[in-house]
Amino acid sequence: MSLRLRYYLAILPLFLGLGLINSLLVWYTERNELEWGLRERAQGAAASIAGFWDQIAPQATDSPAAELERYSRRLGAVSIAWFEPGRNQWTQRTLFDAEGVPPPAPPFGAVATTLRAGGLAWELHSRDPSEGDLNVGYAPLHDAAGGVRAVIGIAEIDRSLQAEMLALRRRLGGLLLALLLAGILATELVARIARGELAALTSAARDAAHGRYLSHWPAGRIRELNDLGGTLLTMTSLLADEKHQTRRRFFQAEPLPGDEELANAYRAQLGQPLPPTLGQVQCAQRRIGRPTPEDFCGWREGSAGWYLCVGRCRAADGDPDLLARLVRADAAREFLLGVATARPHGPSWPEALRVHPCESLQLILVPASGQAPTGWTLDPARGRPQPWSPGDRREVLSTLAPEAHHIAQAYANQFPDRPVDQIAEELSGLLGTRHDGLLVICDLQTSRH
Repeated sequence: MSLRLRYYLAILPLFLGLGLINSLLVWYTERNELEWGLRERAQGAAASIAGFWDQIAPQATDSPAAELERYSRRLGAVSIAWFEPGRNQWTQRTLFDAEGVPPPAPPFGAVATTLRAGGLAWELHSRDPSEGDLNVGYAPLHDAAGGVRAVIGIAEIDRSLQAEMLALRRRLGGLLLALLLAGILATELVARIARGELAALTSAARDAAHGRYLSHWPAGRIRELNDLGGTLLTMTSLLADEKHQTRRRFFQAEPLPGDEELANAYRAQLGQPLPPTLGQVQCAQRRIGRPTPEDFCGWREGSAGWYLCVGRCRAADGDPDLLARLVRADAAREFLLGVATARPHGPSWPEALRVHPCESLQLILVPASGQAPTGWTLDPARGRPQPWSPGDRREVLSTLAPEAHHIAQAYANQFPDRPVDQIAEELSGLLGTRHDGLLVICDLQTSRH
């Protein structure tokens, strides 16, 4: 629902309701006043005839028509009738018929009761507008004893009430139309103001989305939109300040990350963490000393079990950057694990090592059947793999120097009851100051249980 339609639904009913209420009040007041005038006119005419009946009525031998005709003309051409009360009906005698419509007999009930009590009565008979309404008044004629001798009734055709009410309907219709137009104008004015301020607010928000921030917000006519504009101005001011600070920090900082930052990000995103267990073998991995880009450690699950390899690639000729060395080590790891899981198919180990030559390499297979692990290690002198049988308890796989590797193996065998993660942490502290490389400790005694 649009804002303009909302304003129409909110404002127009107010104007129309106000117009209808005023029209009903005016209609009721005007009609009561007109009917009061007609009642007073009819009752006054009937009362004047009854009051002067002794002067108007002729002798018994004369007809009263002539005198009543003159009197009727002075009253505006009214018809006059004589009603004598009976038990359940009136005895009517028309004294003068001015326009061919004699007064009807007063109805029994409240009107008859009022007349018998000496009061005046009035009735208005609505008819077709072309014929006019029949305005009827009644007045009692008292006898010498003070009782009701008869009732004088007068009737006249009145077209003023219908004409006045028709004119009133036209005036009230014009008033409603004027109020409707005023409501439309007020709605359009308010909607135009609101839409203009909302358009300015929307434009400011759109500019802020494209980096063009406000520096001033002009006050409008709607307080809520002013508050919203002030909030937007505060937000854009904070965004502009933050944008300025960001630009300043950007120009103060190094535009592009260095090799070490790229290498750390590469390790964080693409590194292959060693799980705590491979089958029934518990494992722990630590990087000793400074990181060597050529070191790699990986694992893969095959049809026979889990393969774990730890090695170091042979340094490439030239001076490749740090990221290229990391990528080369990861490629060697994935290739050698793929060769291990594809056995006996695929290239042989000498062919694989010619594709990715290594300075050191150890590979261990943890069978899925629960049998003892097997593996092989690289003979650095001949560059060929040779079978290798892991120990009964714990085995250390590493790319450390030979003496550091022997120290780590002896330390791991000396404390068989300590968890492998604790042993790896302690060896990382002992060897980290003098040696660099990867260290992986496998607790093989759990596979014997």
